[in-house]
Amino acid sequence: MKHTRCLLASLLGLASNPAAAIDCGKNITIENAANASQVRKACSTIGGDLLLSTAIPESDDINLDGVEAVLGSIIHNGCFPDEEGCDQTTSSLYDISSSTLRTVSGSIIFRNYDGVGKLLLPSLEVVNGSVFLSGLLNLTHLDVTNLAYTGDFSLNAPVLEQLDIDGLRGFTDEIAGVIISDVGSIDSVDAFFDHPLQVESPDGNSDIRVTIRNSTNIRNVTVAWPYISKMMIYNKDIAVTLGGSSTESMHIDSLTIPTGFHRDSKLQNLTVGRVEFTETSAVEKITLPFDDLAYAEINDNSEESKLRTIVLPPEAANWTNHQLSLSARSLVFREYDDDNSKIWYWPAKMKRISLEGIISANFFDSFFERNTTVTERIYVRDNSAGFNCTAFEEKLGSNAPGDFHCLTDFPGDDSAGSGLRLWSFQLQVAVTLAVMLVFLG
Repeated sequence: MKHTRCLLASLLGLASNPAAAIDCGKNITIENAANASQVRKACSTIGGDLLLSTAIPESDDINLDGVEAVLGSIIHNGCFPDEEGCDQTTSSLYDISSSTLRTVSGSIIFRNYDGVGKLLLPSLEVVNGSVFLSGLLNLTHLDVTNLAYTGDFSLNAPVLEQLDIDGLRGFTDEIAGVIISDVGSIDSVDAFFDHPLQVESPDGNSDIRVTIRNSTNIRNVTVAWPYISKMMIYNKDIAVTLGGSSTESMHIDSLTIPTGFHRDSKLQNLTVGRVEFTETSAVEKITLPFDDLAYAEINDNSEESKLRTIVLPPEAANWTNHQLSLSARSLVFREYDDDNSKIWYWPAKMKRISLEGIISANFFDSFFERNTTVTERIYVRDNSAGFNCTAFEEKLGSNAPGDFHCLTDFPGDDSAGSGLRLWSFQLQVAVTLAVMLVFLG
């Protein structure tokens, strides 16, 4: 009987002090506001993962003030309603906050989470893993004011109204980046990009990426990271600035951008491996303001294309082993602009040239004057009947690469037939060999 009374007293003690039942060293699941209160009173550090239930009641705001560190991850792994095996319906709406949380050793993963209205973690400084916030369909306010270091950051919140972040300062992993996709009414995400982050050098193994898409209210973005392996901007209405007030040198392995960009005046050195422009129909001029560039591509033969001018600045004269692939219906290849200013400087040594548009008659004059060499391929297609392929071929002479093609409607070209002429050394060799085989046979 005495033993029974002691056991009953012990159970009553646990009931009156529920925080005593929390094991802070293991994974913890938050089911409701009362459960969250128990956790924050018991644990300044959570030794495992902090899991958020899919069944938190309506308006049961989750307050985790008092929790300072999570050694695992913070996770809500939802699913799409039409996803196979998904039994999740529209969640109740509530807020999640902690004014004391500073570090997460794992990741913060909120996947297809339509229950959270506000996520307020203003003191959070470091997330060693990823911050992955995708499909937060009802999130209106995200506060990560002091977040400075993370493995990578991905944000998709289509009704977001307020975003608080002072600015990233670096990544915790050599494979990292930021993905911004549909952030509601937010019109600036510069805080992610305009600081010269601490990253590995291009000679290391870093893979640092920038992606912005489906964010119609963002009109300007400044990217100042000194090294980016892959940068992809899909919004054609975004004005992009490369470089910032504290960035002197910048290298991008691969740059995909809609219509062009502005180079900050303080950026002393800008080098790019490959650049591709994807939405050029609405612009008339694109400048390639690089100190070094390996490959440039524009392919826009749409009827509505307005692209008329490509500018290769004086720095282009120092590009090495460069490849050009430029094609646009209205594009005029010329050395001088309408105001007689020089806009095209040929590199001394190139690997490949592929040009399609309106080729000015004297476009290649300085090409020959500085003895530019092309080692692998020349393809020229003139849409204006103003360029003489015969003269071009003769002037190249033995300097023409083995893969050489010139197509034109030039009227003085007697062999043009119906108005199209193909000059190909490879074709000529093939024909010669065929004739020899006939005679030998």
